[in-house]
Amino acid sequence: MQRWLSTAGGLLLLAASLLPLSLRPATAQAQEGLRVAEILDLGTHGGPESGANAINRHGHVVGWADGPTPEAYRTAFLWTPERGMRNLGGLRGNPESQANDINDHGQIVGTASTTYDDDRDRAVLWSRGSGARSLYFRGFHEAGANGINNEGVVVGWADDSAGPNAVVWRQAGSRAQHLSHRDEGTAHEVSDGGVVVGWGDHGININETAWRWLLDSRPRGQVKILRPEHGEGSGQDIDPRGNITGEANGIPFLATGEGVVLLGMLPGYERPADLGAGFGVWGETVVGSFWTGRLNRQSSQARTNERAFIWHDHVLMDLNALLPPDSGWELECANDIYEDRVVGYGRHNGVRRAFLLRLTGR
Repeated sequence: MQRWLSTAGGLLLLAASLLPLSLRPATAQAQEGLRVAEILDLGTHGGPESGANAINRHGHVVGWADGPTPEAYRTAFLWTPERGMRNLGGLRGNPESQANDINDHGQIVGTASTTYDDDRDRAVLWSRGSGARSLYFRGFHEAGANGINNEGVVVGWADDSAGPNAVVWRQAGSRAQHLSHRDEGTAHEVSDGGVVVGWGDHGININETAWRWLLDSRPRGQVKILRPEHGEGSGQDIDPRGNITGEANGIPFLATGEGVVLLGMLPGYERPADLGAGFGVWGETVVGSFWTGRLNRQSSQARTNERAFIWHDHVLMDLNALLPPDSGWELECANDIYEDRVVGYGRHNGVRRAFLLRLTGR
């Protein structure tokens, strides 16, 4: 799930290992048998653009969408197969909002702005039958919620004016708690087993390192996902098996119980001018995006030349190569995957829109 761009079973440390160049998996434009069986444009709130951030087991999708006029704000949406797109709204006084994650019980988290005058971000929770509810973060200037698990544990960030801090809300009415003593960081996702992934500063050198936080260990554990030779990085998503994806110095990675694999770059993209990250993982399938631009883990950033990718069966592919002919789509970013369904955003007939696609041949 995409988090810093607006996102192992048990408590064992991942044995991270960097594969030598000769052993890195191959890159391909398409893989025989794997293809997009269907793709849906999820629509908007009456405006031109939208983007999808997450999907749950029921096929319910959340994200953001434009309103019908230039003055209308982008607001959070929930899309279901039965009802289509529904505007979730925001906090009183300002409708601007974005939904970042949804659990299997229909609880949704994200960010919403306050009044038009101070326009500060707040971490919010939407539950069935209720509007946006601000999560408690006393002592912080701003906050945002990035992930929620099926126990209702919420993770994200809270800013104390010195920078973002990785935080957790154990339940809706609880206060935000620091995940570590580090000065800065962000938590992107939390598994049902209480494993949180994100990034945080690494000691006095202020290196941004991908971390796993183990909520239910005593004392609370904090484990690096990447080895020093991988460089700086960020954990973006964790699946039910404990597999993790993210980026290491702007290159997508997959971390499993067997180690860490750097997924490489699509043809036409190369470091340092271009960057990539895995935003969603299911088993050993990773989805994400490559783009041209500056890497900033602390805030949203302008990106150009975006291209969605999928990593499957140890092959890195352009997700667009799997589309049906003449689909009218150019897929820019894949933000989440659940089994055979992928969500994100792309250009549909030239306009950026949220998509939901179904893979076949896996």
